[in-house]
Amino acid sequence: MSESIRRALEKIGIPGRDLYDLPTSKKTFPDGCNYRIEISGVERPEVLEALIDEREKRGVPVHKLVSMCMGTTLLDDDEIRRFAELAAEAEMEVIAVPGPRPSWDIGRGVATEEGRRCGFRHRGCDQINYFLSDMMRCYDLGIRGFMVTDEGLMWIITQLKEAGELPRDIKVKVSVWTGHANPGGAKVLELIGADTFNPVGDLTLPMLASIRSVVDIPMDIYIYFFESFGGGNRFWEAPEIT
Repeated sequence: MSESIRRALEKIGIPGRDLYDLPTSKKTFPDGCNYRIEISGVERPEVLEALIDEREKRGVPVHKLVSMCMGTTLLDDDEIRRFAELAAEAEMEVIAVPGPRPSWDIGRGVATEEGRRCGFRHRGCDQINYFLSDMMRCYDLGIRGFMVTDEGLMWIITQLKEAGELPRDIKVKVSVWTGHANPGGAKVLELIGADTFNPVGDLTLPMLASIRSVVDIPMDIYIYFFESFGGGNRFWEAPEIT
């Protein structure tokens, strides 16, 4: 490992190594709290109703929902409106996924061996238009948070917000599908306007600490993994992560 490269990285604000000393971050949410609890894959209002009921039974706080991951085009207006109302009453933030998802448009490249290494991206301006149109349909029905899988689309949303073409209260989460795993990638997402993002799920604590030292936006860390992400859990590391 080169010491000269380490010093060069540190000059531009990037740790020259992962932070094995696990420094305690002083960055918090606006209310001073260190963490939030997010649940992914809450697809329909009926599922949200069951989640709210279970939350009350167990006394476990749930702050944020990653929802309608199959794409909001598969829900009608009444379902989305009901979802927004339930979440607002339960004081839960919603991150919806406007559709169609990249794997459901005109191509299936992402399903190939090569495509699985490339990540989800929206092809062409029509697909961007479809996404933004469905995003605004959800906005008009009460949803304010949205997930993107494409840094170019993230930049476009930021530019439109700054130009007054999109509401400024829209919040955008960048998906784990973009595959970011180091401080440089995290910094790029922050610079192009991401409000929050998922680093890949299998980063070590020193790796997460190095990312945390560089960006101020919230990091969404997987504590319990879907099988499609490799399975497993990190419950024993949760105190250190938070």
